[in-house]
Formats: sequence, C-alpha cells, structure tokens
Amino acid sequence: MTKPEAKNFIQNIIYNPLFIVILGLITFLSWMTDQSVTGMVALLLIGSVILIFNKDILPLLPCLIYTIYCTSNSNILSIKSNIIIFVIVCLIFSICLIAHFFIYKPKFKLFKLTIPLILVSLALFLGGIGFLSFKEYFKGITFMLSLGPLLLFLYYFIMLFLSPPSWVNARNYLCYIMIVLGVVVLGQFAMFVIRADLPILDLIRVVMDVGWGNRNGIAMTLVLCFPCAFYIAFGKKRMAVPFYLLSFIMYFVVIFIYSRGGVVASSITMLALVIYSTIKAPNKSYFFNSIAIVIIILSIFAIISPDTILAIIDKLTSFDGIGSSGRDSLFKEAYKLFIENPIFGAGVGYIGNIFSVPEFCMYWFHSTLFQVIGNMGLVGIIAYSIFYITRGITMFSSLKPFNILLSMAIIGFEIHSMVDVGTFNPFPFMFIIIVMSAFLEYSNSLDHVSTDTIQLAV
Repeated sequence: MTKPEAKNFIQNIIYNPLFIVILGLITFLSWMTDQSVTGMVALLLIGSVILIFNKDILPLLPCLIYTIYCTSNSNILSIKSNIIIFVIVCLIFSICLIAHFFIYKPKFKLFKLTIPLILVSLALFLGGIGFLSFKEYFKGITFMLSLGPLLLFLYYFIMLFLSPPSWVNARNYLCYIMIVLGVVVLGQFAMFVIRADLPILDLIRVVMDVGWGNRNGIAMTLVLCFPCAFYIAFGKKRMAVPFYLLSFIMYFVVIFIYSRGGVVASSITMLALVIYSTIKAPNKSYFFNSIAIVIIILSIFAIISPDTILAIIDKLTSFDGIGSSGRDSLFKEAYKLFIENPIFGAGVGYIGNIFSVPEFCMYWFHSTLFQVIGNMGLVGIIAYSIFYITRGITMFSSLKPFNILLSMAIIGFEIHSMVDVGTFNPFPFMFIIIVMSAFLEYSNSLDHVSTDTIQLAV
C-alpha cells in the first residue's frame, strides 16, 4: 500500500460517522463496566495516532470531548496502577501533540477569540490580589490554568489545524459528535434508572450521580446536543423524523430529571427550535410529522399512567424559589465579596463557608455573573464582557442554519449557567463551548458556496 493509499484508507475511516459511533460505544461501555481509565486510555491513544498521521484535528475532537464522559465515579484514579497507566498515556498524547506542530508546521496568526481569551486568563490570575494570602491564592491555580491558558491553547490549536478534506462537511461532523454524545448520556441515564431500581416518581427526588456529573451536568450536556440533531434533520429526508424525535427525547429527559436550570434553559431552547423549524425547516412535513408522533406518544402515556404525568407537572409547577437550593446565599456572598474587593474580587482560590469543596475544586457561586464579580471584580467584568461580545458577533455574523442552531445550543447553555457552574467547569463544558465557538468562526470563514448538505463519507 502506497503512502497516498494509506492516507486515503485512514481518512475514509476517521471521517466516517461510524467512527464517531465507535468512539461513543467505547465511552459508554467503559463507563457502564466501571473501566473508566481503560476508556480514557483508548480514546487518548486513538487521538495520538490521529495527531501523527492526520493534519486536520476534526477527528481528534470526539476523542477529547468523550474522555471525561468515561468517568463512572470520582475514585477512578484511586488505584495506583490506574494512575501510572493514565499518566503514561497522557505523556504519549502530549508528545504526539507537540510532534503535530513540527510535522505540519502551522502559520501562526491572531483569531477572533485570541485576545478575549488572553484577557480572561489575565482576569483569572489577577483575581484575589490584595485579598488572598499566597497559599490561598494558589489553591485556585488549577482552575486558573484550565479556564484560561489551557482553553486559549485548545482554541488556538483548533483554529490552526481545523482543515478537513474538501469532501468532508465539518459542520455535519461536529453535529454528529454532539448527537452521539447525547445518545451516550441518554444511555448513562437509562443505566442509572435501571440500577436505581426505584419507582419512576422517586427518581425525580433521588440524588443523581453518573460519575462525571449530576442531574445538572446531564441537563447541560443534552441542551448542547439536541439542537445539533435538529441541524442534521434539516439536511435529511428519509432520516429526518428519527433525528427530530431524538431531539425531543433528549429534551423530555431534561424535563424528567428536574434540573431546574436545565428545565428553563432547555424549554427556551426547544421553543426557539420549534419556532425556527416551523419557519425555516427545508423539510417541514417531516418536522410536523415528528411533532404529531410526540403528541401521540405523550397522549398514550398520559392515558396509561396519568399519575406519573400529574406528578411531573406538579413538580415542574411548584418551584419553591431559588433559595431552596442555597443559591441565594451564594449570590449574596459573591456580591458582598465584590463590594469588599471591587477591582480584583476575592480570587479563584477563595473558599467560602456555605458549602464544602474538595481540595482540587474551586468554590462555585453557581452563576456566571456572580462567579465573575465575586472572583474577579471589575477586571473580570471587563474581560468576560469582551469575551461574550466577541462570541456573540461571531455567532450571528451569519444567519445560516448551522450558525442559528449551534447558537441556540450555546445560548441554552449560558442560560443554564446563570444558575449553575457550567461556565466555570472547564471540562467538559467550557471545552465544548470553545469547540463550538471555534467552529462558528471557521464556518463563517468558509466560502459562500453552500455546505449545508450532507457531504460526509459513508
């Protein structure tokens, strides 16, 4: 086999949607069998091979995004042998990452989010100056690095090496990555329900922990995923209905698990998707057929199990107020810190007393706004304002379906993050946001030739 033939053979594998499905299966099976490190190792090694043999990093992205979703519990690295294996594989991946720069020699330049992410990094490191002791300041160093310089590097890396072959539709590929991720999370939720072995109504009240996240994490992930299924449905005919229905399944799971921020964010996002699809969907008949199927299924379920439907509706309509989760106290604490330290805030290393956090974790105020003002003060407000304004301009500089639908996913995430920790959770959430933002920038840079049709290898 000649070198060009080998290259074509590899590309026909890694650009096929089935490749993403296989990575999703690795993720789910490693999670289900509590072999989290095995799954992570497999994904990182596959990613290492891609880094060496392929200039374009598009097929690398599912390997990176899915890695954290292999985590089945918080003790996966408590076994010494697991730590050794994981460190060795991370070292191999890092060497391949460095080698990628030397093999493919990119042309460095500024991209739209380069300066905003530099400013965010500076704000993170300046936060707490004059307030925290040296020891307290360095408690937050991991999150300063991962929310600032590391995200900046990953963004820059994506923008430098996102260069798929002409026959590959990068927009569709990203959406397939997110759809498969959504299916993986649905599978994890289903396994949690089976293992819990509780009456369905009790699942609304039980603590939901799937390892990498809780009910809020599940909701955030699905809010980022189901608009992508809408986008693929737009480009399909025979398979449009299954993708529309998959979107609705993800939405109803968010409703069922009762993450309050997730319920609000997903409902706003789904309403926007339905309105937009009613007006702009190229296959409206398939969309309306999907709506009809959803209504029929819900009606049958309501007839079979009316008590369950009534209980869920009662739960959804009986918000006890945000204070019932302690967030009001956290918001007041953040505001007080801002008043006391208006320039630099209390710093990422600040640890409050309202709830306890592990040594490796930052003290979350459960809101993007209050996290910024509490940890970084006016410096943070300026940096994050520039970051959001720049992203907003990128999101809506084109009104093609890809931009609109992906922007809906991002906005849904940001709405949820106003009452949760998403924006200050570097992996997986902010990494996914950076990937989506980079793709919107890349999409805007493409020629005006329409790429909204399916062009992937099959």
